[in-house]
Amino acid sequence: MAGKIRRTVRKNTGNEFVDALMAWSDTHPLQHQNVLTTEIAKKIYPMYGAEKVKDPIVPLKLFNPTGDQTWYIWEINTKENLAFGVFTNIDGAELGYFDLDELRNVRGRFGLGIERDQHFHPTPLSELQKKFHV
Repeated sequence: MAGKIRRTVRKNTGNEFVDALMAWSDTHPLQHQNVLTTEIAKKIYPMYGAEKVKDPIVPLKLFNPTGDQTWYIWEINTKENLAFGVFTNIDGAELGYFDLDELRNVRGRFGLGIERDQHFHPTPLSELQKKFHV
């Protein structure tokens, strides 16, 4: 069926944060896909978890398929549905917090919502900082 999210039964990874992140992702899908895969969830930091990491890896990229907005995310707080990362659009880029519920509800042209870039490769934050001057 078109537009349906395929639900899977997940095994616990043994990592409490990753398991909670995956359970959250299953119940907070984007328009037609889960926000996270287990592989991405293992690379996401809990909120403030990357503060002491010299050059954290950014594992998640979300984008508006009918607009110019992109979100690069490396920290998520599932209790408050917040993420931290770099937001870019035609006006520039900035570091900040994003309300994931708001992102889920965005509808662009043709009713399309925010999507996860399935072809994005985890990238060091330093590369994004050079690229976007943040």
